[in-house]
Amino acid sequence: MSVEAAFARAFNAHDLTAMTALLAPAASATLIGSGFPPEQGAGAIREGSFPHLLEGDGLRASVHKHDDRVYVAFRDEDGMLDSLAALDVVDGVIQALRYHTRWHDEAFVEQVARATTSRPDA
Repeated sequence: MSVEAAFARAFNAHDLTAMTALLAPAASATLIGSGFPPEQGAGAIREGSFPHLLEGDGLRASVHKHDDRVYVAFRDEDGMLDSLAALDVVDGVIQALRYHTRWHDEAFVEQVARATTSRPDA
């Protein structure tokens, strides 16, 4: 199973411990298009963006490809793409996450939504 698929599975199970276990100790997380500073370190991500993601109302994660890049896609209960996470994986662990959300990066999320709505890869 890919790291992206493992992350999506852990997210859907609301398993914060499993999500965090996929991170390198010095991993970073960035919310593209926002003024928020990047999170540095697995602990900061576990306490910051991960709980925020998990409190999303009814979001489900799956793996999608777009332009030869693999993303974890977060969709609401109606199947609408809410946000994406690009994971930089090295040696089986996540070194960096880059979140693209409708709120901060709407054009990109819409572009991916049009291209991936009917072709989930996992």
